[in-house]
Amino acid sequence: MALDPQTLHGLPGAEFVALVKRTPDAEIAGDFAGEHREPLLDSLFRRFPRQFRADKAGDRSARIDFRITGGPDGSSDTYSVVVANGQCTVEKGAGEAPDLSL
Repeated sequence: MALDPQTLHGLPGAEFVALVKRTPDAEIAGDFAGEHREPLLDSLFRRFPRQFRADKAGDRSARIDFRITGGPDGSSDTYSVVVANGQCTVEKGAGEAPDLSL
């Protein structure tokens, strides 16, 4: 497994980007299609609040749903990134009336 959820969680941003860049796409797809899919996605989305820049968001608010395909048996998972009141949170599952769906 190229991507380890425990390792990803603690990596600083630049190291995370470098790891993803040097990992072949097929390995990434394989990791995210396998038994470690949920912990990998959880680890990935836990990074959003840490990378959030409240000073750049200002008083904006948004709900962005990310639907990630490529799971076992063609399954998908959805995570919602919510920006409100100067904070960023992540929720598992689709949100009600997202402002953007990817």
